[in-house]
Amino acid sequence: MEYSSALNNAAYQYIVMPSTNKEEAETAWQNPTITIVSNTPEIQAVWHNKLNIMQAVFYESGNLRIPGGYHLIMENPG
Repeated sequence: MEYSSALNNAAYQYIVMPSTNKEEAETAWQNPTITIVSNTPEIQAVWHNKLNIMQAVFYESGNLRIPGGYHLIMENPG
């Protein structure tokens, strides 16, 4: 099946918030605790602003700037 060229290389982002009601979701939308650091075909990464934790997936080797001035360098996917 072929998709239209408008869908090629499309980008999206979402956050899963289990057991969340409408009011909590609206509050989180206005005061996000998560910052999307990278959302590319090579690297997907998020930063939790309150916990100072990064979660990242490298689909190939790469370099990622982390809040606080640090760099995360991966020589292989991981």
